[in-house]
Amino acid sequence: MVTAFLLLLTSNIMLVTNGHLPAFFPFVLGNTVLLIGFALLHFSFPEVRARARSQRRLSIALAVILFTTHLFFTYVHASHLARVLFFSVTVAIQSGATAIILFRFADREVRYPTRCTAAIFGLISAIQASRLVWIAIYRVAPDEVTGSAMRWIALLGYAVLAATVPLLYFWTMTVRLQGRLEQLAFTDPLTGLLNRRSIEQEGNIELSRLVRSPTALPLSVILLDLDSFKQLNDRYGHPAGDHVLHTLSSILSPSLRGFDRLARIGGEEFLVLLPQTNLEQAVDIAERLRILIETATFRFEHNVIPVTASLGVATTPTTPESWSSLMSRADANLYLAKRLGRNRVAV
Repeated sequence: MVTAFLLLLTSNIMLVTNGHLPAFFPFVLGNTVLLIGFALLHFSFPEVRARARSQRRLSIALAVILFTTHLFFTYVHASHLARVLFFSVTVAIQSGATAIILFRFADREVRYPTRCTAAIFGLISAIQASRLVWIAIYRVAPDEVTGSAMRWIALLGYAVLAATVPLLYFWTMTVRLQGRLEQLAFTDPLTGLLNRRSIEQEGNIELSRLVRSPTALPLSVILLDLDSFKQLNDRYGHPAGDHVLHTLSSILSPSLRGFDRLARIGGEEFLVLLPQTNLEQAVDIAERLRILIETATFRFEHNVIPVTASLGVATTPTTPESWSSLMSRADANLYLAKRLGRNRVAV
């Protein structure tokens, strides 16, 4: 973004040297640098970088067209009108492409500032398109007409872009950073699952729902702990343990229902939140998860690591219950599964 505006500033400095420097600098190089500045602005947005290959080809093609046509209409067949025409066409296409992509593919969290930015680039594109209409009607470049309103409109458009786009970009990046920080606060960095804080909030929301709707299906939880995980780390190393945890999350998540929640709440311990699920259903799900873990293949480097888990299941009673009470019962059942020999489900 900074480089783009430096190029735009440099191009304008070269443009005002018309008559003081060789024609190559204000006419050919100045206009080409200005278009490249628009292209760099274009690629400063994540929405554009996600489509970098096709957009890069477009920007390179426009820059080549502008440079070669300005060389031709400066040194071979001098025509200021033709230079203005090709400049307006290329800038209109480049800024129009920016506007379209930002408007169509704006992320939900930054939709408002991104679409405001799209509107600014759309304005620049519209101004350049109106210059083409002017040329088609009057057969003369707008800047060759004394007091031309079109010239001042173009300058106003550039001023609006210079004043607003950096602010809108900063706004967008601030919102993205805030969203990223919130994501880090509520997710486990190793597995990408919810963390303890996040799953506790989800659980309390579900418990509140049960208080409001006593006839609703109960809430169940499954507390899952990998068996002999310390020995696994000692034998295969901590990178192997991290690999097992990451792989486990990718195995468990697809096997759950869309409204279930899976979290890593510490170490090798996971929690499955099962809304609208009675005890019998929860036990069936827990047993399915246990078998899934036992039969899965965990490979790390040249080793196949055997992994099993113990699971404790708890379901809310008919009377209201706190989250800590529900978790305490699930934890007690988990340790019961451990005492009974591991690799089993206990209720």
